[in-house]
Amino acid sequence: MDEALYLVRVIKRDVYDKLLAQPPHERVLTSTKGYAPEVEFPGVCTTLITKNTLDCAYQQLYPGDVVLFLSRRLLEQRNYHLNIDDNWGCISEWNTVYPWQLTRFLKRNGLAKAMREFEDHMGNEVVFHDLIPWSMVCYSRPRIVLANPDTWPSWPLFTAAQPDMCKQPFFLHSLIDITEASLQHLKAVAALVNPEVADSCEFRHLLHNYIQGSPSWFNTSRDWQRLDAFKARLPPMPRTFRKPHARYNVRHD
Repeated sequence: MDEALYLVRVIKRDVYDKLLAQPPHERVLTSTKGYAPEVEFPGVCTTLITKNTLDCAYQQLYPGDVVLFLSRRLLEQRNYHLNIDDNWGCISEWNTVYPWQLTRFLKRNGLAKAMREFEDHMGNEVVFHDLIPWSMVCYSRPRIVLANPDTWPSWPLFTAAQPDMCKQPFFLHSLIDITEASLQHLKAVAALVNPEVADSCEFRHLLHNYIQGSPSWFNTSRDWQRLDAFKARLPPMPRTFRKPHARYNVRHD
């Protein structure tokens, strides 16, 4: 995890002003206004900055006026996933890194190396499956100031707040990409629902019914997920990553 420095979240000026008008203990970061559940994975999208992506940090920023710098300790939590390339937050076998894989991924691949494997790379996204408390915000800067590379901190950022280790992740959603997944990955996702489903000869049909059926229920009933079975069946982390063909998000200013 030493490679990781901090996370950033870009918001509009009016949203930032409304946050500052609230008492500090009531301020939370939420999903972007205008979030479209039919195409976007639910959660709070941030960008991971590492030692070897500082030189392209500004190019990875989402649209917005104010950049919030968030504590690296958020990455100690379990309720998120990293997409190496922007994919509307959607989970994909060839683009997604899970929390328990992150340290090895950063040490083995390095985020910059993995990003270079994508043609027309738009920027990475770390999607948190819950609200982020303001106590995890180190400070903010106007976006325009950060166009100067020298204004980006080159050291890890922390706050006094501790990570919330009680929050569970939410990996089973109707927008999980199963169209290009390997058989092993499909069986791992099925095991997340029920290990017996993964071993069924009709697991593809059953899995489709599960993930299309009630994603909001899965989100609010996360303890029901079989995470240990999912981890045990998940294929090894890819040596190389690629952009999913099914979804493509254009990031612009």
